[in-house]
Amino acid sequence: VPENRKFDGLFFNFAGFPNITAARLDKLGPPWRFSLAAETEAGRGLVHDLEISPAAETGEVGKLSGGNQQKIVIARWLFAGADLFLLDEPTQGIDIAAKIAVYRLINRITAEGKSVILISSDHDELIAMSDRIGIMSHGRLVRIGEAGDLGKIDFVRASAGPAAAAGSMEATAP
Repeated sequence: VPENRKFDGLFFNFAGFPNITAARLDKLGPPWRFSLAAETEAGRGLVHDLEISPAAETGEVGKLSGGNQQKIVIARWLFAGADLFLLDEPTQGIDIAAKIAVYRLINRITAEGKSVILISSDHDELIAMSDRIGIMSHGRLVRIGEAGDLGKIDFVRASAGPAAAAGSMEATAP
């Protein structure tokens, strides 16, 4: 799921169902006999299950809220049968209620035995939604640990550089 759903994740001029089924059109029948009924059935089920606005059935996704748009992008990969979800800033630019809905969706995905790699600049979100966290700085993995063992200071130290990650902030001073 891309960080920028507006440019990388959705077909804004299409309704929700074509956006949901786009990654696996082969599941809707052979290429010479595409089934709109199968698309509607699959789309309607996911729209209902993920509590996406009913307006997604016939309206353009570009007119939906950011939270509904994000759920449609995730629904696409649920429909595709993905076992691994790479979620890049999945709650960026959405309201609190939509964030909670996305968190519930992430919990549902992991409860089904699927894996989620969550990329986020929100430290609290990472700590709350993750089992293990890897902290990157300048393209390198600088710290890895259990979510419950890491606090905000660990993120600051790890991203400040090797000396800070070791706990010595003085070593980085001029």
